[in-house]
Amino acid sequence: MSVPILPTLRWLAIALATAQVVHVVPVAAQQGEEIQIDTFYRELEPYGRWFEHPRYGHVWAPEIDDESWRPYTRGSWVHTEEHGWYWESDEPFGWAVYHYGRWFRDDDDGWIWVPGTEWGPAWVAWRNNDEEVGWAALPPEAEWRDGSFSLSSSFYDNPRFSPAWCFVPVAFLTAGRVWTHIHAPRRNSFYLSRTRFVPYNRGSSYGFYN
Repeated sequence: MSVPILPTLRWLAIALATAQVVHVVPVAAQQGEEIQIDTFYRELEPYGRWFEHPRYGHVWAPEIDDESWRPYTRGSWVHTEEHGWYWESDEPFGWAVYHYGRWFRDDDDGWIWVPGTEWGPAWVAWRNNDEEVGWAALPPEAEWRDGSFSLSSSFYDNPRFSPAWCFVPVAFLTAGRVWTHIHAPRRNSFYLSRTRFVPYNRGSSYGFYN
C-alpha cells in the first residue's frame, strides 16, 4: 500500500492560521478530556432530538434539511503536531459529535450519533490511493483492541456502508469548505474499489490518521 500523501507545509500554515473557534464549548472538550454524558444532553438539545434506539439506547439525531448531509462534511481537516488529523467543524454541535462518540446510519432515522466520553481529534476511518483520499465516521462497533481499532472489514468494503464515505482529491483535503470538493455519493463505489483502507495504530508518530 502506498504511503498516504500529507499536505505541504504551506497548506498547513494556511489552515492553522485561518482556523477559527466560533462556538463556545465546555472546558473539558477544549482540553481533550473526558466529559460527562449529561453535558451532551443539555448542549445538543437545540440542534436535534434525543430518543431511545432499540440497539444503542439514548441517541441523538441532528435536525438538518439536507439529504446529502453526512458526518464530517461541514468543516475542514487540519493536521496538528499534537493530535495529527483534526476535524475543525463549522457546525455548532461539532465540538461534541466529531470528537466524542460514534455515528451510524439508521434505515428509519437517518444519521444518528451514539454518545461517548473519550475525546479524539476525529473518529473516522481512512482510505486512499495516490490521487484520492476518503474518510467515514466510525460506527459504534469500532473499539480499541491491542492498540488499534477492531472493526469488521465489511465497514470498509461492503456496499451497505458506501454512503458513509467522503472522497476528495488529495490536494483538496485541507481546503476550506471541503464539502464543495467531495465527490457525489453515487460515485463512492468507484472510489472504494480503487482505494485501500489505511490502518491506524494508536500513538504512532507518523501516519494518515495519527
